[in-house]
Amino acid sequence: MMASIVHRYPKLLAASLGLWTDMLMPGQTLAAGPTRPIVLELYTSEGCSSCPPAEELLGQLMTDPDLLPLAFHVDYWDGQGWRDRFSLAAATQRQHDWGRHLKQQVYTPQMIIDGRHSVLGSDGPAVVAALRESLIALHAGSPMNIEATVSDGQLLVELGGNCEPGSCDTYLVSYLPQASTHVGRGENAGRTIAEWNVVRSVQKLGEVKGGPRWQIAVNTFPTDATKLAIVVQDAHGSVLGARVLDLHG
Repeated sequence: MMASIVHRYPKLLAASLGLWTDMLMPGQTLAAGPTRPIVLELYTSEGCSSCPPAEELLGQLMTDPDLLPLAFHVDYWDGQGWRDRFSLAAATQRQHDWGRHLKQQVYTPQMIIDGRHSVLGSDGPAVVAALRESLIALHAGSPMNIEATVSDGQLLVELGGNCEPGSCDTYLVSYLPQASTHVGRGENAGRTIAEWNVVRSVQKLGEVKGGPRWQIAVNTFPTDATKLAIVVQDAHGSVLGARVLDLHG
C-alpha cells in the first residue's frame, strides 16, 4: 500500500494561504488564497490493478477545501474480468475529449488537473507540481462567478464572469462522496477498494451565450448522488469556474 500522502506530501493538503504560498516559485506572491477549488479529475476503474493507489491519493486530496477531486470511472475495463458498478460511458467520452484537448493518450489512472495538466494519478510529486502551476494560473485570471441553489426540488444555476458568447461550456457533475467495493474478479480480485467522490453523471448544459441561467429538476440526477459540481471550461478545456453544492439541501 502507498504510504500516507499526508506525511509524504504535506503541501498537497495545504488549506491556508501560508502553505499555498509555499507552493509558488521563489519571488511569486499571492494577495489571497484560491478563489475557487482546483478541479482534479481521476480517470479510474475497479478493474485496473494500478488504480487503487490513485484512489487512495484522491481520498487524501478530499481533505483540502481548496481542491475538488472527482473520480470518473471509465467503462473500457468492463470487458476484462470485472464490471465496475460505477463505470460510465460519459466518463470515457470525457477522458477522450481531454485526450484531444491536451494531445495525449488516455490511460488509467490518469489525472487531469484544472483542464491544463495530465499526470499519472498515483504520482504525488507530479500532482504537487501541476497544482502549483494551476494555482498560479488561477490567480492570473479573472474569477467566474457561479450562483447555484437547490429549492423545491429544482436546481438553479446562473453564471456571471469573463466568458465571451460561445466561448465556454458548463458541466454538471453529480457524485457520491464515498463508497466501498469488494472486487470479485479481474486484476483486483479479492480486494476491497475505498472509493471517493465517485461521479454518477455528467451533463453538459451548453455554451455560454451571455447571461446564462438554467433550471434543472433534482430528481433527474442519479438517486445515489448527493453532491453536485458545477464546472465551467473555456474553449480549450481549461477550468474557469467551479462550485460544489449539496443536491438535497
